[in-house]
Amino acid sequence: MDERLELIEKLKNAKVEYELTEEERAFKNRYEKELKALALENTYEKMLPIVYKLAKEYVGKGELLQDIVQEANLYVLENIERLEGIMSREEGDFIKALEDDIERMICEYLMLDVTTAMENRKVLDKLNQLLEAVESLKEQNAEYSVEDLSEFLDIEVNEIENLLRIAGEME
Repeated sequence: MDERLELIEKLKNAKVEYELTEEERAFKNRYEKELKALALENTYEKMLPIVYKLAKEYVGKGELLQDIVQEANLYVLENIERLEGIMSREEGDFIKALEDDIERMICEYLMLDVTTAMENRKVLDKLNQLLEAVESLKEQNAEYSVEDLSEFLDIEVNEIENLLRIAGEME
């Protein structure tokens, strides 16, 4: 199975004990009142309770409730015609098809954070490896070039230069 799909499955199945912050509780109360007050006359309004129900399931898995709701609502707005198509095409229970679509989007949104964190971790690992090599060479009073570091660490020269800039070793 694709690593990304595995992470999505883990994210969906993760059991997280999470207590809402005061800000999230206030948002939750306000948003639930707003949902109850809606006439649910148009497709977008009809999808809001579905979005909210799904968003609540992902609280504590990387983003605040209001951020998940906001991203999911934007997704619904941007894809309203396609989602209306799902509603008109599906025989019987189209709600499950809508939920699957919206839940997939929520997972993708949350996975952006995971993907970014994984990329940041890789950069951090390379940076630490580079800094250890530079410190070791400095302790030995050895002269070295960026090309030497690149060859020794098997990292491209331009990446070494970028990492050195991040570390403040190069201007």
